[in-house]
Amino acid sequence: MQVRAGDLKQHYFRSDRYFQTNGQWHFATREQTIEGPYPTKAKAEAGVTRYIEMISCRLFNTSEQSIINSLKIVV
Repeated sequence: MQVRAGDLKQHYFRSDRYFQTNGQWHFATREQTIEGPYPTKAKAEAGVTRYIEMISCRLFNTSEQSIINSLKIVV
């Protein structure tokens, strides 16, 4: 198993990233946040791509990232 830079080598339980609650789709992140709701699974999948791009850009400090993580995306 490959380990991300800065992560300790651990064994992770894998589960489906996408799930549905009350007819709305969400996704779970490595950062242990739940993102959503989205009207369809396809929209949630697109949301993951946007989320990864945002996290990867490293433009935000930890405090700003926490605020961003708490935002709801309306699709």
